[in-house]
Amino acid sequence: MGKRDTIRVGTFNLLNLTMPETTFYGRQKYTAEEFSMKKEWINQQLDNMNVDICGFQELFHVEALRNILNDNPNYENARVVVGENAEGLPSVGLVSKYPITDVQVINTFPSQLEIDGMLVPFTRFSRPVLKCRVEVRPGVYFICVVAHLKSKRPKIADGADRNDPLEIARGQARSLLLRAAEAAALREVLMDVLKDRNHPVIVMGDLNDTHTSVTTRIISGDPPFRKLPLEKKLKIWD
Repeated sequence: MGKRDTIRVGTFNLLNLTMPETTFYGRQKYTAEEFSMKKEWINQQLDNMNVDICGFQELFHVEALRNILNDNPNYENARVVVGENAEGLPSVGLVSKYPITDVQVINTFPSQLEIDGMLVPFTRFSRPVLKCRVEVRPGVYFICVVAHLKSKRPKIADGADRNDPLEIARGQARSLLLRAAEAAALREVLMDVLKDRNHPVIVMGDLNDTHTSVTTRIISGDPPFRKLPLEKKLKIWD
């Protein structure tokens, strides 16, 4: 591939992509016909997006994604990597038309979140984070990070009544706590690749919240207070 002035990057939640006739979440599966329809639709969306690099979420089987990309001439020689999750659970992935020279799958938090001296009892990402180095051309690269944070779906305790309004409220609080802990851990991962670096870092994925939410702002960071001295602003901007 020759030199280009622009690179198009996108993110795509695949809505539970599995191989046909394979059970997921213990009860669902696609027929061969349903998989063919899903395959056609995904390729249509990829053609519409026309991206060089794409992060994927809700990917159960990498062979299902390869099967789809094999039918798309735009991704004939694309590289595919996946952040493998526990068996039976969805993962995130990355497809790139450029070489991927380093891949790291991050399952555990760099450190555990603490509130008023108490440790929040979450230490792992619900879906592993994928961090990749993509070589745009010799000596020029950037870091791609693909994440899928905990959804807003209530995290109901085992044996609890899933229709009880109070249990639902508690479940929503648990999900929020987990998503917040994941966001703080992801920010810590990002600081490691942002600080004292001069290459771009691209974060993509399904963060399961709005762009103004606290959890999303934890990941993106906030600009420095406008009245701070310039030398302090420079450190924060870095």
